[in-house]
Amino acid sequence: MDTIKEYVKISTWIAREIAGTIQQEEKEKLEQWLGAEEENLCIYENIRKRLSEEQEKRSYQKTENIWADWNKVQSRLKKKTITYRQILQWAAIIIIVFSTLLIWKQQEEITDTSNTTHPHSKIYAGKVLAT
Repeated sequence: MDTIKEYVKISTWIAREIAGTIQQEEKEKLEQWLGAEEENLCIYENIRKRLSEEQEKRSYQKTENIWADWNKVQSRLKKKTITYRQILQWAAIIIIVFSTLLIWKQQEEITDTSNTTHPHSKIYAGKVLAT
């Protein structure tokens, strides 16, 4: 190979072959180039190997990105769950406090009414009679 133009042409054929868009005429020329010298076949295999490694890296990176995204989703879900649980806990505490206050208030009212006499009551033989 003497010129840069030839390298560009060959690399274009290899790229198209890898992408699956190579024309039949280009494929035949690529095969001729591969058969012309052993060095050409080594160059071709080296390019294919590098491409395969790059694809594996991209695939691995995509997998890593998917796991990272999944972990983000899980942490968001955990935060929401914790918040929901905390809301339920606070609601339960408030209900218990208000229920206790309500029961205590009712007990106080019952005690107050049993200890008081009516203003129009008369005592007759040790008994309180309402009028």
